[in-house]
Amino acid sequence: MRATSCVTAIDISVDPFTGRNPSYCFVEFDTKDKADHAMDELNGRDFQGRPLKVKPCVPKEQRRDNGERSGYVFDRWQRSDAARHFRGYAARGCRLVVSGLPKPSTQAYMNEKLAEFFVGFGVEAISKTICPHYQGRAASNAPHYAYVDFATASQAQAATDALNGMIGPWGTILTLTKAGSDWNGS
Repeated sequence: MRATSCVTAIDISVDPFTGRNPSYCFVEFDTKDKADHAMDELNGRDFQGRPLKVKPCVPKEQRRDNGERSGYVFDRWQRSDAARHFRGYAARGCRLVVSGLPKPSTQAYMNEKLAEFFVGFGVEAISKTICPHYQGRAASNAPHYAYVDFATASQAQAATDALNGMIGPWGTILTLTKAGSDWNGS
């Protein structure tokens, strides 16, 4: 691919909860032939020590606008105010780091199980499960973690007091600690 390629748009997602790219982006070309060429040339190529997976975008089913919730405590991908929501939680003592999580089978399943684990404690949002590999730690058998936001600092503390060191829905011991800082991106 040359710098004079025919890319018409690049959409790089950033998770407003963590300030991280979830390891994918969408690239739009002006013709199907050029998109096919990019897939042929780039799929499997090494990029920062990892092989690229380049394939056609298959849109998810359009969400029905019938008022149904997505199942997530806070659906950060469907809300335009998501980035504003995530600021200040750690500073107020309302954000916990939950570690000891297994590799997620699906994000929806992890969200459901964490919401059940913290039922009654005023959970407002649950982040995507984070792989320790992205923090420079060895990924094999290292526990994954997630951030959980509570409505108040006292609810976060009550959850910590009641649930820290308890066995979670996956049969692993979960460790709850206060998050050190918020992501402050815009």
